[in-house]
Amino acid sequence: MTTRAEAIARLGSCPDTVRPGLAYAVGDFAPDDAEGVAALFHTVYGDTYPLDAYYIPETIRRLCGQGELIPVVARLEGGEVIGFTALYKASPPFPGLMEFGLGLVHPAYRGSFVLFHLFSAMMARLEALPGVEAVFGEAVCDTIITQHASSLFGFHETALELGLMREKEPGAGRGACLVMFRNVRDRRRVLHHTACCAGHLGRLVAGAGLDRELVLVDGGDTDAGPTRIATQLFPSAGVLRANVFSLGKDREAELVKIEQQAWAEGCQVCQMYLDASLPGPAAAVPLLRRAGYGFGGLIPRWFDSDALLLQKLLDPPRAELINLYSASAEALLAMALESGGEA
Repeated sequence: MTTRAEAIARLGSCPDTVRPGLAYAVGDFAPDDAEGVAALFHTVYGDTYPLDAYYIPETIRRLCGQGELIPVVARLEGGEVIGFTALYKASPPFPGLMEFGLGLVHPAYRGSFVLFHLFSAMMARLEALPGVEAVFGEAVCDTIITQHASSLFGFHETALELGLMREKEPGAGRGACLVMFRNVRDRRRVLHHTACCAGHLGRLVAGAGLDRELVLVDGGDTDAGPTRIATQLFPSAGVLRANVFSLGKDREAELVKIEQQAWAEGCQVCQMYLDASLPGPAAAVPLLRRAGYGFGGLIPRWFDSDALLLQKLLDPPRAELINLYSASAEALLAMALESGGEA
């Protein structure tokens, strides 16, 4: 099996044959595109992209064959890949929610319509993809390009992840990502919440066009069963993500334990995704707020049911570096920056 270092060394030894201003075509990924996709990632990111898979052609082919990666590509007549985007299986516990992202364009074709055509091709396929119930993206906030493009294709902003990306250069601050969501098929669902986020949730549910029954719970409520939490560590990003499926009477000790794990692992950000289909996880919002967590928003369909995002950063975010494309996204930022403490 090719290692990351071997793949990057090989890619670095190959000349870039892409020339600007040529005609291109957008279509489904074919196995022969894997070399071109790896070359494109290396051209755009050098050796800095955190995931090994996209430098290794055989891994790209395997992920596509397993349905874990569903790409579309833009090719020149000679077969060179100049653009790429994909649906892929990421963090959500619900397999029917796929992430839409990995949008990149060769530097020689930036400023063209390549990204627009890639997005159009993927959205045209969306309804026919088996098992895909909804899609979301994490649009970077150092630019508004991806945010705006996503909005044109029916995505709605529902949350803001502060400090999700490591800083690109010293002193630049950790980057934020705007969570943008699009339903493919859905039904009416119960969404539990506490008073401290009721107003925000009403706005987010309406803005995303969701059919939800909002049920208010008391901050002291717990689930009848045991606490169940699954954690995911992202060392390259310095983030620990906890999927909170249920919270029993030991909830405070268990949540503290998760946060301590995050800091012990060297993380800068601890995220809690609370399953809002049950009263117990949703009722923990005031507890987390008192512990310094900010309310990041709503992640629809994360568990198939919706998730409430609570997040805590070791260092304050640099709000002046967060670029957002709309007034509703700016409202999300103001919400996410609210200090913890209310009950």
